[in-house]
Amino acid sequence: MTNLQPPKTVKDIRSFLGHAGFYRSAPVVQPPNWELPFEIMCDASDYAVGAVLGQRKDKKLHVIYYASRTLDEAQCNHHRPGTKISSSNTPWFRHIANFLAAEYPPPNFFGYRKKKFLRDVRRYYWDEPYLYKKCSDGMFRRCIPEEEVEGILFACHSSSYAGHFATYKTVSKVLQAGFWWPTMFKDAHAFISRCDACQRMGNISKRNEMPQNFILEVEVFDVGALTFGTLPNLFWRPIHSSAVDYVSKWVEAIASPTNDAQVVIKMFKSIIFPRFGVPRIVISDGGSHFINRIFANLLKKHGVTHKVASPYHPKLVDKLRSQTENSRAYFRRQQARQGRIGVPN
Repeated sequence: MTNLQPPKTVKDIRSFLGHAGFYRSAPVVQPPNWELPFEIMCDASDYAVGAVLGQRKDKKLHVIYYASRTLDEAQCNHHRPGTKISSSNTPWFRHIANFLAAEYPPPNFFGYRKKKFLRDVRRYYWDEPYLYKKCSDGMFRRCIPEEEVEGILFACHSSSYAGHFATYKTVSKVLQAGFWWPTMFKDAHAFISRCDACQRMGNISKRNEMPQNFILEVEVFDVGALTFGTLPNLFWRPIHSSAVDYVSKWVEAIASPTNDAQVVIKMFKSIIFPRFGVPRIVISDGGSHFINRIFANLLKKHGVTHKVASPYHPKLVDKLRSQTENSRAYFRRQQARQGRIGVPN
């Protein structure tokens, strides 16, 4: 009782008398009976809280334990459910918090303002002692009063780990931290314009800018080239159809006795599509084995763009020449093992 603040108003006197009446007659503490249910009674004033734990025996309440605590300054200023936030040092969301916590309507609560307020308040959630808003990305972020804005902007822009980024990046950092207020972009722009380090640095000149070279992301056989060739210096001279990937320079080839559209379609259906998926672009020369209705329908069915280029491609010819030499060496080794020159089995 000696720690209570002296009453100054009629409300303070009533609170003091109610608190003093709670201790006027100290109850006799009795041991608990574990077979009976327990009852707890709580009371609070502007300066203290109290609770009594008891059990009813023969319709009489017997006290088992009681406790009380005097509130400090911060706890006295803490908002309690059912009470209205005072008008002194009020945050921007005071009307929303009062409506959600205690159903206190804002001033001029009628007509279009009432309709707009009820529509906007559905995006807010009161979780004592904080107010949260559901943003457009579906995330709940804590609403920040005006006095905390400066510290949050300093942490997200001027601190040692912030980086002194521009307005949009600074606001993005604030949102990632889980904070929100309605004038975020305006306050961030004003804070950055007052930042001494940013104003001394200024904007980077064109001379000191680094070139922005974007990385081209492509998949294997996203763009491929097709051609036909022969294996020379052999008794049996099969024709091989080759496909070269423009990125990895990987070569796929099959041997066949003819060079027609059926061989090309077989290569796509048995090798290219199952192993590498559907390419985006196919480049070939103007040969009849590539320019025909059957091959065109296959590419159109899978959404592949067919480009016809000149017969000579330096990159393609060099790679195919190497592939031809490897194929020639392979067939010669096979013929040497068989001890004859002829059609390989």
